[in-house]
Amino acid sequence: RKFSLEANNKQAAENPARGQTSSSTQAESMPPFMPPGRGPPPPPEPPPPVAMNPFNALGLLGLLVQSLVVFILVCPMPSNQVRGFIVGGFNELWTKSPTVRSAATLLCALNAIAFAVNLSALAEPVPPPPPRPDPFFCDAGASRFAAER
Repeated sequence: RKFSLEANNKQAAENPARGQTSSSTQAESMPPFMPPGRGPPPPPEPPPPVAMNPFNALGLLGLLVQSLVVFILVCPMPSNQVRGFIVGGFNELWTKSPTVRSAATLLCALNAIAFAVNLSALAEPVPPPPPRPDPFFCDAGASRFAAER
């Protein structure tokens, strides 16, 4: 059974013996800190999506291609003839296509650069964030506190 505030108010108006009268309003059933007729505030909007760095996208694409090749090579094969055909195909593609060799070399170089950048970033300690001013000890907070009193 779904909860419906309108149905609940209608039922309370029809049955005053339950301790509620027809003059009970929605404001009485809500907490005192919430104004009548208003619900809780809507949730905050999620941050806008961030585009992926092209350097990372290229590295991810290379990782996916390399993973696919390794997956094909380690999969169980029905016979050695099938395995030989697949390995021979990869070998022929590697030897006859300078584009594949250049792309693999480029991706290897990009991975080495990314590793060096990440390693240098890990070598430096992260500085702590600057301290946030406490609103009770700054002048604006003190004046607000005095105004409330």
